[in-house]
Amino acid sequence: MTGDSALASLTGAEIHGDRVTGITGNGHTVTYDASLAANSALGGLTYRLAGGGVLTPAS
Repeated sequence: MTGDSALASLTGAEIHGDRVTGITGNGHTVTYDASLAANSALGGLTYRLAGGGVLTPAS
């Protein structure tokens, strides 16, 4: 990531506890729409990203 971002749905990443692999955050925040079925595996939770940063539901 080179800046804070929002995504419609997440595919190709793996959840390991409180971390998501497949996204290098570089200290940035990535938000997702927790109400979409495509993001149901994320459970509306916040996850740490490799390289710093978080994946979190949009508020």
